Amino acid sequence: MEPGFHFTDYQKAELENSFKKFSPNSEGKITIESVNNLIKTIESTKSNKQEISPSDYSVDPQVAETKTFLNGSSECDFDTFISTLEDAISKPDVFEKALAQSFRLMDMRGTGFIEAQDLMQLAEILGENLSGEEEARRIIHRAEENSEDGKMTIKSLRAFLHNDIDSNLSP
Repeated sequence: MEPGFHFTDYQKAELENSFKKFSPNSEGKITIESVNNLIKTIESTKSNKQEISPSDYSVDPQVAETKTFLNGSSECDFDTFISTLEDAISKPDVFEKALAQSFRLMDMRGTGFIEAQDLMQLAEILGENLSGEEEARRIIHRAEENSEDGKMTIKSLRAFLHNDIDSNLSP
């Protein structure tokens, strides 16, 4: 196995379940169009509900209009998806840019925090099932252990992901 970050079998299985939801055909590939449409759906939902300027928290237009995946193709199979993610996570500059974009997408109300309501709304858009606000609060608490207000910051998300990444790095 190559040095760097590698997902566990459990993480791959979880990612594969999500991947399949966005695979519009039976060939097991996602298209850049489906990813762009998902980003546009999330941005549209956010801009209809937030009180501050959408440009303050929106996704970089170049990211939302990406024509190809990092491998240069307009389609991506699961194995390529996983290897691309692992490679990106192993590169700090790529990881930080992706983290910032992801955080802005998850911050559904544009508050600068991710709260239970944000996770519930995002889960609904993604077709995921959260059993309720309490489950969303538990997810946030796992990342933001010292938070009394149930708000996750980008700093706590970064630390949470780094802890998970560090525990999965190859020796």
